[in-house]
Amino acid sequence: MARGVGPLTYITAAAVTVAIVAMAAGSQIRSPDEVARSRQAPEPSLITAPVERKVLNSTVVIRGDVRLSSSTEVLADSGIGPATGSGEAGTPVVTGRVPAEGTELNEGGVAVEVSGRPVLLLRGDLPMYRSLRPGHRGADVRQLEAALARLGHSPGIVDDLYDNATAQAVSAWYKASGYEPVQPTPEERERVEAARGEVSSARAAKRQADAALAQAKAPPAPSALRAARDQVEQAAGQLELAKQRRTDEIAKAPPEDKERVRLEQNLLVRQAESQLESAQAALTELTRPPNTSSQQQAVTEAQAAVRDAENRLADMEKEYGVRLPRGEVVFVPDLPRRVQGVKAALGARPEGALMTLIGGEPQVDGELSPANQRLVQAGGKVELDEPSLGAPVPGEVSYVAERPGTDGAAAGMHRIRIRPTGGDPRAMLGLNVRVSIPIASTEGAVLAVPVSALYTASDGKVRVRVVRDGSIEDVEVQPGLVANGFAELKSVDGTLQADDPVVVGQR
Repeated sequence: MARGVGPLTYITAAAVTVAIVAMAAGSQIRSPDEVARSRQAPEPSLITAPVERKVLNSTVVIRGDVRLSSSTEVLADSGIGPATGSGEAGTPVVTGRVPAEGTELNEGGVAVEVSGRPVLLLRGDLPMYRSLRPGHRGADVRQLEAALARLGHSPGIVDDLYDNATAQAVSAWYKASGYEPVQPTPEERERVEAARGEVSSARAAKRQADAALAQAKAPPAPSALRAARDQVEQAAGQLELAKQRRTDEIAKAPPEDKERVRLEQNLLVRQAESQLESAQAALTELTRPPNTSSQQQAVTEAQAAVRDAENRLADMEKEYGVRLPRGEVVFVPDLPRRVQGVKAALGARPEGALMTLIGGEPQVDGELSPANQRLVQAGGKVELDEPSLGAPVPGEVSYVAERPGTDGAAAGMHRIRIRPTGGDPRAMLGLNVRVSIPIASTEGAVLAVPVSALYTASDGKVRVRVVRDGSIEDVEVQPGLVANGFAELKSVDGTLQADDPVVVGQR
């Protein structure tokens, strides 16, 4: 049977409630003095930190991008094709062979095609600063010939002279690449043919002069020599007969005719003597060494004419031979390279950088403030970190720019390059990593306190406040390296020890 709640129960409960409320209200009520005292600041308490013994490292921390160490821009160049320098090339246009991003290009390969002409890649440190043709000399020619030899197109001896062998190697390389080499123009070929005709004519004249000289130097024919000697013998015989006849005829003549006969016979003897002299002169002339001075002069002049004609032809062949236009070759320090940032577009006019060729080894590119640049030197060790790496990777500073704003750094900042020396550098490509560069370190563990524990007294000396046995003692110290919020210090009187509490603040 349920029991009801009587009036007394309600009265008692109400009384208890009122009492509790009254007690609570009484606890909330304070006198004016109590209120004033509650508004005063609490007694300050000191914040301390122990003196530590640790190694301090002062570190510069920056961010850097991991990318390949070398990049070369393929720039648009009007120096392409056979009309280079003639003003007849017209407006250049990209006509093909545009590579996709990431394409790997090897030595001898085509980077892009402009106006039907290739832009070819070769390995070398010197840029292609001029068009090359037969007769040119220089280190750039040697560099070209070395590249041709590597590609299997022998230029002969690798030297500084662009000669016919070099031209033939260039021609073979172009044809192997699917392009015709730059040959002489029709007008140039006509000049070369005319020069070759002059050489042929000069050589023919030289042959005629040589023949005339040889004929002049030739000894008399044996038959002519025999005939001349026979003439001398016959003339000598006729002279003897004439003399004998003269004697006989004078002896037979009557006295009155002797003078006449003698005169007649003397005339006949003189005629015989004259015939003998003529025969002897003819024989002497026939056996005398010939005078060939005029024929020799003709040969000398003919030789000079041949030499001049050949030199003119050689000069033309050098000038008009297979040439290498400046804009058709790009030398890069190392190959192969990957294509990046392709800006060349089929049918568009080539302007500025057509693409960038990246290669070499992975490196980290970062920037230093002028203050930090003075602290960092090439050869210094660094630590590279990024969550995906799993563990820090060691590296080495390879380059620190002396001037700000150079090498692609922002204005007022210095470029720094770092070479990873551990891990898998190529796996880091494209990452933005944290670079820690130690710039100073203590020699082993030293006493160190938070920087906030140091203060400079009115006498200019640096001190720390040490809590000992409930009291505070000011201890003079000599500060050293500051790194990562801690300062190296040495107690002047030697009383400071590790784990001593020092004041770093209060609350």
